Amino acid sequence: MGIDIPDLKHRRNGYGKQALLTYIEYLKSHGIHQVYIQTWSGNLSMLKLAEKHGFIECGRIIKPICKRQFI
Repeated sequence: MGIDIPDLKHRRNGYGKQALLTYIEYLKSHGIHQVYIQTWSGNLSMLKLAEKHGFIECGRIIKPICKRQFI
C-alpha cells in the first residue's frame, strides 16, 4: 500500500496522516497488531509522522544498490 500526494498544493494538509491512521485502524480491526512501514531516508515528513505514532526505525540502507540489466 502506498500513500502519494503528488500535487504540492495538497501537501501538509494532514491527508497522509489521515490515510496512514485509517489504514492502521483497518488492520487492527482485522486482527493485525504489528505494522511495518518503509520509506526512503530523505522523506523527513514520513519519518517524523511514523515516529510520532509509535514506529521505530529498524534498519537503514546507507548506499542502496540499484542495478538494471539491458538486453
